[in-house]
Amino acid sequence: ERMTSESVLTEAAEKIQVVAEAVRKAADSEGPFLMGVEELPLEETLAAVKACETAATAAHTKVSIARMFIATKLVETKRFTKVPGEETQEKLKNYQMQLEAHTRKLNELKNATTARKKKSLMREAENEVSKAEELAKKVAEAAAIFEDDAKLFALSTEEISKATEETTKAEVAANTALSDARKFITDRQIEIRGSDS
Repeated sequence: ERMTSESVLTEAAEKIQVVAEAVRKAADSEGPFLMGVEELPLEETLAAVKACETAATAAHTKVSIARMFIATKLVETKRFTKVPGEETQEKLKNYQMQLEAHTRKLNELKNATTARKKKSLMREAENEVSKAEELAKKVAEAAAIFEDDAKLFALSTEEISKATEETTKAEVAANTALSDARKFITDRQIEIRGSDS
């Protein structure tokens, strides 16, 4: 029992160390957000958020493995004789408390990443909508010639044809941008709903 106890405690200590390292890596992945820059460029923000999510997922996996190991060993060591069993139980409970502290830290990191992701998705959506709005303004500018009848009657058929073509091209570009913006927003809403469940 003493050898088994030592083996269990050594393995538990190793698992806690692995968790601590994974949580540290997750915290380190937040580096770009902690450099004092008010707001990173959108592409950098999205890449940094993805790195944070990846590191947090890896850490979460390590936490789950350690939690299962400790819970299993707590049950197993209850079968030991009184002295080695109680000592091992006490040390495992100590590791369990350390694990919970790492879990709290990891949850804080995950919450911060989620908030940053939502903010970056809003920025990205605003960017998509802004593109569509700019192209809609170009449609209005191209179509302005058709609003004044006096100017329209003064134009040759070739000029009217050219203005029609320019307006149509601008309208197609604006509709495409609008469709892309709608698709982007819908995709993000679906993605967020999926991650909330």
